[in-house]
Amino acid sequence: MGEKLGVYPICDTDFWIKLFCLIKKVKVDLTRCKHECLYVPDAVRFELNKKKIEEHVLSSESLSFLRDKLKLNEVYIMNILDSGMFDDKERKYILRAFSSHQIAYSSKEKSFRRSHNLGEKVSLIYAAAKKLPVVLSDDGGAKSFRSIHFKNIEVYNVKEALCNMYGYSNIDAQKYIDLVRKHEDDCEKSNLKSQSVLGQYKKMLLEKEKNN
Repeated sequence: MGEKLGVYPICDTDFWIKLFCLIKKVKVDLTRCKHECLYVPDAVRFELNKKKIEEHVLSSESLSFLRDKLKLNEVYIMNILDSGMFDDKERKYILRAFSSHQIAYSSKEKSFRRSHNLGEKVSLIYAAAKKLPVVLSDDGGAKSFRSIHFKNIEVYNVKEALCNMYGYSNIDAQKYIDLVRKHEDDCEKSNLKSQSVLGQYKKMLLEKEKNN
């Protein structure tokens, strides 16, 4: 199975959320443009799940979007324990890289421990293991990490991907990015408002318990 897998871009957490926003706000679906498929690391799905638990609406919707794309075979999850994705040599390389870059992973629990830039780092490590040339990341941490450890891998942010990989003009790309950022800001404000209301409700319950 591993031999049949194509050379596709790898998408990190922040980019996947923006990719979902592009579809929602401007009907641009990068999973259906140019490439047959996109790779999404297991660490990205892990981060989306954690953010969903913390009641991040956008992360929850992005996770549902990921599940839909998996059913359509437009996305392939890169799971370190998947023998069809990584052979023993590649897996040993990945585990050594995890150790070198303080990435905690439990094979028994099949889970990561949350850490700064987890999705970006794992994406680059998987790209290096599979000799994949492109990682899609809108987080500056990915380019910084790449410039030190993985100089042979290209990292494209959303605008670079839209222009360099999908043929959009700078003007259209910037217009789309502005719409995505506005949508993210609106969602963040909604999250904060919901958390505030929830906090007030919990405070009211505590006061009620004290009075009783």
